[in-house]
Amino acid sequence: MDAINNSPYDFRLDKPSCECGDTVCKKTVVQKADVNIPVDIKPTAEVGIIKAECIGEPQITNDMCKESCKIIITQTISVKIPIQYNVATKVGESEVICYTAKGI
Repeated sequence: MDAINNSPYDFRLDKPSCECGDTVCKKTVVQKADVNIPVDIKPTAEVGIIKAECIGEPQITNDMCKESCKIIITQTISVKIPIQYNVATKVGESEVICYTAKGI
């Protein structure tokens, strides 16, 4: 086991190349692979106690009509909405999809 990477594979590059008698033969192989790991994300949100309060004094507008008396009341309010967001995750098993290796 490779102690540096905590892996059963040895990734060190300082290994001697293969030797075939008195002649050194070097080969390069290229391997491409897609590595997938599924992650399931489940969001949740919880709304706390909503609080509203008036800011300042209300504004009153009179709309005088001949048949009735109409007023419009405008009030600025502040609404506090506490929201707590959470995310639950579940990580699945990784998989690898190998392509055909090619020597170059």
